[in-house]
Amino acid sequence: MVIKQIIANNADIIPDYENKTLAVGLHALSAPGFNTAAQPLNETETVFMGSALRLVFETTAVSVCDK
Repeated sequence: MVIKQIIANNADIIPDYENKTLAVGLHALSAPGFNTAAQPLNETETVFMGSALRLVFETTAVSVCDK
């Protein structure tokens, strides 16, 4: 379910050529547990196809309690 959420969700993609990373800012997923579950994706150290940029996933989740 987490992967489905990530694929179907909006994201901000920000390349950082100096640090060789491609930050993928995931907008809040449908459940707080999904936001936490997305973090281990960084452990894969996946390089974006056709580049030397390593994918770095971040969530931009805002909790109702944070308002």
